[in-house]
Amino acid sequence: MKQLVNISDLSYDSDKCFAGDAAGNLPPFLRRNHLDGLELMICGEYDPTGYPPEYIHGVHLRFWPTWYCFYLGEREKAALRLPAGTRLTDYYEAETAEGWVELWRHNIRQAVKAGAKYVVFHVAECAAVEIFHRRHAIGSEAVITAAANLINEITAELPESIAFLAENIWWPGLNFTDPALARELLDRLSHKNSGFCLDTGHLMCTDWSLRTQEQGIDYVCRRMEALGELAGRVKTVHLHQSLSGKYAARMAEAADDIIPDMRQAMEYIGHIDNHLPITTPYVKKLFDFISPDCLVHEFMPSDMADWEEKLKIQQHHIISLVTLSYGEGGPRSGG
Repeated sequence: MKQLVNISDLSYDSDKCFAGDAAGNLPPFLRRNHLDGLELMICGEYDPTGYPPEYIHGVHLRFWPTWYCFYLGEREKAALRLPAGTRLTDYYEAETAEGWVELWRHNIRQAVKAGAKYVVFHVAECAAVEIFHRRHAIGSEAVITAAANLINEITAELPESIAFLAENIWWPGLNFTDPALARELLDRLSHKNSGFCLDTGHLMCTDWSLRTQEQGIDYVCRRMEALGELAGRVKTVHLHQSLSGKYAARMAEAADDIIPDMRQAMEYIGHIDNHLPITTPYVKKLFDFISPDCLVHEFMPSDMADWEEKLKIQQHHIISLVTLSYGEGGPRSGG
């Protein structure tokens, strides 16, 4: 099982994590933290000088939280689902659904160029007006159907050697609360090499009653057990914990139909999706149900020191699950 970390190719991330020099600081960072490489989010044109292909195992595709109505050509409805003060063409970076789909295809081509072994796609839909109270106008089944159609359009150029992995979120779509819908999604996909990326923190966000990491891990295990043989299609795990149920319930109780602007929406999501390290060896129980190829330590670090501290904490509790690829003396046999 490969150990990876997540980062985007935006200068913001490179500046705070690698002092603006990813090419120079990435290799020693991977070695001293016993990591095999990256899951990179490519936001524009892939630049191999910053993040060379030899370090990239996965690519996290871009994500628009609300897209369903725009994709179906319902522009007026789509505009009403955006954050306050947001123009339709600015949000989708395109005038039409066809232009927006082409952005996805371009993102896929950049992932291929980067040498990705897998790509990750969020299967979810949420209007800005729904973000706090979570009373969703569009249900999971409709999102699954539309997402499958979209995925089949954008993966036409994805080589079968590269896995397509659908990731869960706590909104309608793939959230792993209904195993039948998870199966339906995979059944609808044309790309033969398809599976799941399990995000443990996102799954914990679907149950507001969770208060401890042990409760959260038990909950994730129950959801994976309910998948049955489909749990074998979990090829990558985004490992972290988010126990934000008390905050989510409080915000939902106070919420009405006020539409947040982009800043307010992102601030709320940051409070929900904590991306904190798991600090209990109880996490090993999860791997009785899944055997992923890659484990991504998915955090939102403030700087390099914060990143390495979170890595150290989480790795301490999963160390027996992996074969380290790097030791202090240099590379060893792969994990």
